[in-house]
Amino acid sequence: QAASEAASAGWEAANAAAIADHDATADLFGMELATVEASIFSTATQLAHERERAFTLGEDLKAAQAHAATVGEQLELVTAHVGQLEETTAALRGDLCFEREAMAMAEGVAQ
Repeated sequence: QAASEAASAGWEAANAAAIADHDATADLFGMELATVEASIFSTATQLAHERERAFTLGEDLKAAQAHAATVGEQLELVTAHVGQLEETTAALRGDLCFEREAMAMAEGVAQ
């Protein structure tokens, strides 16, 4: 009977050790799970921030494109105006040359 009790005590000790090992493993897995969950939360937060930043950059890009279109239209208007000024300047130069030639002829006739 003593041998049976000793065997039973040994089995209970082994069983208790196995349960303690199982509990320690479960605790370790629990800590790893908590770490993974924290990492997932951090990544999700970072992703949300990056999405917000991408949206803001998209809005900034749209505004810049609209501004560029407006500047392009203004440039076209200024270019057209410069063309008109060049034509007017050329016409005035032609008139001035004609008047100088006419004055030179008149001075030549008068002499």
